[in-house]
Amino acid sequence: MSTVLVVTAIGADTPGSSVAEVAERLGVAPATASRLCDRAVVGGYVVKNPSRADARRLSLALTPTGIALRSRSEAFRLAYLTSVLDHWTPDEVEVFERLLTRFAETVHSHPPAAHSGEGT
Repeated sequence: MSTVLVVTAIGADTPGSSVAEVAERLGVAPATASRLCDRAVVGGYVVKNPSRADARRLSLALTPTGIALRSRSEAFRLAYLTSVLDHWTPDEVEVFERLLTRFAETVHSHPPAAHSGEGT
């Protein structure tokens, strides 16, 4: 599952992602993202190359296997959501989409690190 998260975070549309960018997209510490990316490299889903912008950094890219995993994952999620929402009216789907978008935007603007230690 962690590899699916990594290939989704890197994405085919964001070539040259860094480990720091993957960490930010996943909401994890850079050290955790580094380990997850290393697993994806070992599995053949990701390659590390020297960054074009900074030779001291590595750039992550999906392999053809990584691209296929990302596509299969997206297709699975779409099929699952389609089956779950199959009996909802178009109006219900529209309201759900709007509220889910609002929720995602709120979560994005208030990442977990900003609230660490609260409520414990």
